[in-house]
Amino acid sequence: MSIKVKDLVKLLSQSDQESDVWFAMSDGCCGEWLELEAYDADLTVDDNTVRVFFEAIPGYRSCIQSSGTKKSDQEYWKRK
Repeated sequence: MSIKVKDLVKLLSQSDQESDVWFAMSDGCCGEWLELEAYDADLTVDDNTVRVFFEAIPGYRSCIQSSGTKKSDQEYWKRK
């Protein structure tokens, strides 16, 4: 998915200049969200925040996958 500049400008014009932009992805479990960088996203504006939501990526598409991915990530960063 891509977004046209005119659509982004229209969306941003609905928000305050001091609004934060928050990038998030479903972690696949219980409605939790992980913050991340945006490359392809759905945008919404509410409460002076532009929100960017992503579809879950492999490893985060269910509670079981999400739990395993998070555990693997923690173990990886402990070894670093």
